[in-house]
Amino acid sequence: MFLLVVMMEHLQQLLTLAVILNLEVHQMDVENTFLNATLSVHIYVEQPQGFIDLEWLDHVCLLHKSLYGLHQAPLKWNRMMDRHLRSHHFLPTHTNPCIYMLQESSALVIITVYIDNCVIVTPLKHIERAKMVLHDSFRMKDLGQARSILGMEVMRDREEGALYLRQAGKIMEILHDFGMADAKSIGTPMDPGLILHKLKVTAPGHLGKPYRSVVGRLSYLSQATRPDIAFAVNVLSRHVNGYDQSHWGAVKHLLQYLRATKDLTIKYTTSGSHSQSGGLLPVGYADADWGRDVKTRRSMSGILFTLGGSPIQWGARTQKCVATSTMEAELNAIAETIKEAAHLNRITRELFPHIDATLQLYCNNQSAIVIAKSKPGEHTQRTKHYALKLAFLHESVSKLNVDFKYLPTEVMPADVFTKALGRARVVELRSLINLVEPKIESKGRVV
Repeated sequence: MFLLVVMMEHLQQLLTLAVILNLEVHQMDVENTFLNATLSVHIYVEQPQGFIDLEWLDHVCLLHKSLYGLHQAPLKWNRMMDRHLRSHHFLPTHTNPCIYMLQESSALVIITVYIDNCVIVTPLKHIERAKMVLHDSFRMKDLGQARSILGMEVMRDREEGALYLRQAGKIMEILHDFGMADAKSIGTPMDPGLILHKLKVTAPGHLGKPYRSVVGRLSYLSQATRPDIAFAVNVLSRHVNGYDQSHWGAVKHLLQYLRATKDLTIKYTTSGSHSQSGGLLPVGYADADWGRDVKTRRSMSGILFTLGGSPIQWGARTQKCVATSTMEAELNAIAETIKEAAHLNRITRELFPHIDATLQLYCNNQSAIVIAKSKPGEHTQRTKHYALKLAFLHESVSKLNVDFKYLPTEVMPADVFTKALGRARVVELRSLINLVEPKIESKGRVV
């Protein structure tokens, strides 16, 4: 089934830009979404109850409108919305066709489409015009300032110049569904000393445990608003085909941590540490934990991108091959980070073509920085066994105009994605990635 959706990192990038540039973020829903589109193929349906023609009982109906559940429905709706927005001079970005932009001399108007959900990011004086474009052909529900986007609670403090994202309600829903709403609180996502062994099959006594279901639902949390649990979810997801009490205990441990920290929010601000070009350009962080997997000895990469000092994309990833040194593990992490940077930089160039898109990339390994910045052919004795990866690095560093900077491990925010940590370090790193405790709320606004 065809279904275009906006990428989470792009949505968070737009929300951050709204804070930095003091733009409005409004939301609209399309009513009876798929019914707006007309089918171009012949599909027949039985006569619906209450509308049966008694004279023609053996006849069927020819369907004209796309219905929910049809394979063609999302495609027809997407093409219809695309034609409508293009007719009003909104063009989709090449990087993400769900993001439409209208660049005028005075302002940038952005409409993000997620099936039936439209998020408008633009200056206040253009907000009504953007809404009229959508009202022109569709029945729309105007939700005003965005309060909830894709299950994420949105709170904005104009006086402080900040926007907050969290999923406290979603977390409590998960805890209730799996009987952990009243569980004892724990201060870490995963026990630092825990080693989970890979099993070929699930232990007999745990076949009925909803392990796969819990991990699947936590995966969305880790990608949307809870970067602090990304490493734990990565580890747990490796064992969905075989688990025992140790694995199930680790899942419950993570749920207990979420019970204690359900109100944590990502705070997007107008400025932050290591921001560049007024906070409009993403800043990258790459880290690695050498030989983290005790069985395969593969290292773990930690990837983070911030905008204005706030996180917009992150990830904990097991490396594809064994690294023979800490420097090689860090180079692997840098390579993964640069791949993501190319993607983020494309959307940045489309939104702000006048900006010189230099990538600041922070790493905590001096040797890896020297190798990454070196000319092709240098250091061949140390790097000849991964010459192809190094060639990719050198080419990408030149194309993306990467500016490498050293950052000590003590203040490296990507460290949270590479290993299980103690409580004090978890709290410290949460602060570095702007994952904070909220202030008192009043009517959906942080005060």
